[in-house]
Amino acid sequence: MTHAKSHSHRRNGVLPKELTHNLDTLQDSFGRLKADVVNLVQDAAGVGREGAGVIKDRAISAFDEVGERIHQLRDRGAEAVEDVESRIEENPLMAAGIAFGAGFILAKLWHHR
Repeated sequence: MTHAKSHSHRRNGVLPKELTHNLDTLQDSFGRLKADVVNLVQDAAGVGREGAGVIKDRAISAFDEVGERIHQLRDRGAEAVEDVESRIEENPLMAAGIAFGAGFILAKLWHHR
């Protein structure tokens, strides 16, 4: 009997109040879901842009750091070369002896290969 009653409502083009309420609730839920998805996509795009900016900033910072370290190493190397040059100028005989000894040892090692 209940089944026949619901068919008679649909035949007349009128939906029962409970069904109308459920459809309205469902439409509201889909509307909120759509808005949430749109917000989620917009937030994800914003995070993506922010993330790209953060990565870019970190890359620039790392590049600057590497450049600074290269300059420091270059300066250290130049200082070391100047130090060796000044020691050679101060003690040329000792420098020649050290160079001869190092060459002799390298020759012996090379010869035994």
